[in-house]
Amino acid sequence: MQSWKNAIESGQFNQEEFSLQPPKLPFGHPKDDPEISGELMDNLGVGGGVNCYPGTSSGNCYDQAYIHVDYVSDPWGCMEAQMASCPNTMEIIFVGSRYALFFYNFTSRKGQLTKEFRDVRHGLRVVGKDMVVFSYHDGILY
Repeated sequence: MQSWKNAIESGQFNQEEFSLQPPKLPFGHPKDDPEISGELMDNLGVGGGVNCYPGTSSGNCYDQAYIHVDYVSDPWGCMEAQMASCPNTMEIIFVGSRYALFFYNFTSRKGQLTKEFRDVRHGLRVVGKDMVVFSYHDGILY
């Protein structure tokens, strides 16, 4: 997924061309089901080499961790657990619907990042880490 980040930094990223579709899982699928991580990550076009929530721990730590907000019961807790168990993680990427991102206080009703999210992201940036939000409705929020 580094390609989108490089495109943003170089000024060549076109938000309108970025299309993120929600996974085709039944409505009301149970939260924290590790069996769906493959489908969630395939939907993003990301293969191995990342940590994923929900997912089954392989015991490996990677530079990126994807937290699928609609499919975990505590996305902020997932971030805390990731940073505690894998302190070398450089980027946390939250992926979700506009409703779930609002419900868990990542975004406002209008799809803008909340002050709480921006404050946590600022703290992580101070130590060289980053947080990004991928919204199925609004695209990449950074």
